Amino acid sequence: VVQQLGRLPPQLLLDSPARLPIIVSMPSAARSIRLLAWAIAARWFRPFAPLTALYFAQVTGSFAIGMFAISVSLVAQAVAEVPTGIVADRLGRAVVFRLAAFASLAAVACYAAGGTVLPGLPLLLIGAVLDGIGLAASSGNEDALIHDALAAEGRAHDYGRERSRVASLTQFAGFVAVMIGTLLVTGSLRALVVVSLAPAVVAAVLSLAVRDTPVIQSHEPIRRPHLAPVSTSLRALRHDRVLLALFGTALLAGVLGSVVWALQPAFYALFLPLAVVGPLLSLNFLESAVGF
Repeated sequence: VVQQLGRLPPQLLLDSPARLPIIVSMPSAARSIRLLAWAIAARWFRPFAPLTALYFAQVTGSFAIGMFAISVSLVAQAVAEVPTGIVADRLGRAVVFRLAAFASLAAVACYAAGGTVLPGLPLLLIGAVLDGIGLAASSGNEDALIHDALAAEGRAHDYGRERSRVASLTQFAGFVAVMIGTLLVTGSLRALVVVSLAPAVVAAVLSLAVRDTPVIQSHEPIRRPHLAPVSTSLRALRHDRVLLALFGTALLAGVLGSVVWALQPAFYALFLPLAVVGPLLSLNFLESAVGF
């Protein structure tokens, strides 16, 4: 019905009784964004997050192998970026949002079971791939859900403020999670991962209530190949050296940033007890929450 309404002139839509059931059943932007915010915050409520490298090293017996598992997650995210975008275009953003939540839940379950049911490395690698898929499914998709909810009420100009609030809540949830995890740190970090299953389940349940916001268009949408943005970007990089340099710098910064973040707990653990490492790293989340 929404697709057919999108082909009608705006003047006809304003007087059309067919639009009334859609508007009546459409949740308010505030309610939709609040639901999204809590679902995202629950998904990233991971007490073990800053100590992931230490936990992987504990399970596999090697920091090198543990870092390899973390790198697999980043590669999986890069590979899944375009396919998850295509799925969002075909099936809706809410479907991909649920995919992110359930992939994250499955990833945490694999992390928790690593070294118990099966040898540690295979389950960690499976969890890393699922985590990467979850990250790809949430990348950009959450922003689009927030924007669509606001645009449906003519409030697209509020996007920056609302997106910052959601990001702030997510980062604050990470801070609280790490502080709670500090109280649970023992000789084994597995307890932190097991505890992280509870908020992951909550996030998955909340994701089932997320709905796509019907976007009424006054014109036929432009149909383009799904990989058109990729080919356009590659052509731009080939012909613009400045853009290529900026891309290379951003790529290098992203890679080094990920490595530094993953290895920070291992470095701090050389000098500090684990009970102190968590709160120290949690300051990153608190600073980001305040910044947003």
